[in-house]
Amino acid sequence: MFKFASSSPLMPSIDYSVLQKMKKKVTMIIIMNILERTSSLVIAMLKREEELEDAKQEHVSSTQDQERLNTMETSYKNKITALKVEVEELRNQEKDMENLKKQIIQQTEEYNRLVDRHEALKQKQA
Repeated sequence: MFKFASSSPLMPSIDYSVLQKMKKKVTMIIIMNILERTSSLVIAMLKREEELEDAKQEHVSSTQDQERLNTMETSYKNKITALKVEVEELRNQEKDMENLKKQIIQQTEEYNRLVDRHEALKQKQA
């Protein structure tokens, strides 16, 4: 990853193409993980809602079944609420990842400016 410049062992040079590839891969992995988890949560939420609707249709006749349905409904509503919260957290994480991506770009630009400045100083000294 780091190679020492021949003129100065204290100032490492960086293979920028490797950095760019790594940055793209990390960004894609993060986005894919967020999308995968979000879609899994949405699918789970839809399945829970479907199970709840099926359970309501099957067990409307007896009082015991009705009590059980009420318990299931509360449980599923709690699970759905928890899943909605988790989806929102993942959306917020996506925003955080975008901010981190911008920060990486800014830091890379700053580093490039410093390297250019260093190279210019080396040329003046030569």
